Amino acid sequence: SSPEKSLNFCQTTVGLHGGYSEWAEWAPCSVSCGAGAQNRLRQCNNPLPANGGRHCAGSDLETRRCQGKPCPVDGNWSEWSLWEECSRTSGQSNRTTVRTCSNPPAQHGGRPCEGKAVEVIMCSVRPCLVAGNWGSWLPWSPCSETCGKGMQSRIRLCNNPPPAFDGPQCEGTDTQTQVCKERPCPVDGKCSSWVSWGACSVSCGGGTRQRTHLCASPTPQHGGRQCEGNDVHIDFCNSELFLLFIFYSVLLLLYHRFDGNWASWQPWGECSASCGGGERTHVRLCNSPSPSNGGRPCPGDSTQLSRCNTQACPGKACHKSAVSVCGSLYTCGIYT
Repeated sequence: SSPEKSLNFCQTTVGLHGGYSEWAEWAPCSVSCGAGAQNRLRQCNNPLPANGGRHCAGSDLETRRCQGKPCPVDGNWSEWSLWEECSRTSGQSNRTTVRTCSNPPAQHGGRPCEGKAVEVIMCSVRPCLVAGNWGSWLPWSPCSETCGKGMQSRIRLCNNPPPAFDGPQCEGTDTQTQVCKERPCPVDGKCSSWVSWGACSVSCGGGTRQRTHLCASPTPQHGGRQCEGNDVHIDFCNSELFLLFIFYSVLLLLYHRFDGNWASWQPWGECSASCGGGERTHVRLCNSPSPSNGGRPCPGDSTQLSRCNTQACPGKACHKSAVSVCGSLYTCGIYT
């Protein structure tokens, strides 16, 4: 018989590599507020590794950032500010310092800052010294003289500002003076000395001679008065016989009889009445010349009388006797 044939089977095993499943849903955020993280997973079961197959490659965990609602932030104070200056320049006053709830400010329901935002303390300020300073010069005073050379002054006040709180006074003088000259003063004229006599007009029998002086010591200026008196002086000369003639002429005048003669009438005097008839007089004097050495007096009267203001006085009714036959009424007056 033929040899018996036998059939042997061998079993071969194939390795199966693992594969990841789909990612699972994201897990909740790790914080309830603010920034956190959340994860999700996948499994190496699609398929599972088998028969010595490789495990899934890569991570089975994935992480990402997540943001919750804003977290509450409690307020915190900033630094205190510098102290302010005293609110007054002298005496008792206040000064303050402040801070703000801004480091950080309260947010999202956080607690506000606790405590005071302002602090106040008393302060006492000694006022600063104020030195005096001059104001502007005031106008010049009137000149002390109305003509010629005089003086005038002006002042200034230490008020810009005035010294205060023991500050020093203004330095320098508060008064200025200067020479002032108004119009030139009038100069009255004054005569110079008389010059020598001139020659006599005649050599005998009585003549005249003259001398002069000038209004020049000084001459009148700027409205001053002229020299008083004559600028020519006349005198008799060579007059021995002439003086004898004068002497006898005077004797003749002294012992000669002179009849009186009237001077001119003087002006009329005032009327004795303003209406209704009055009188006025004027006089003359017997003095041109007066009677002397047994001379006759002036002939005639020294006084004259005249009627005046003969017009009727207004506004007064006449006496019944002045009524005419016709019954007319006349105003009072002078009826002749």
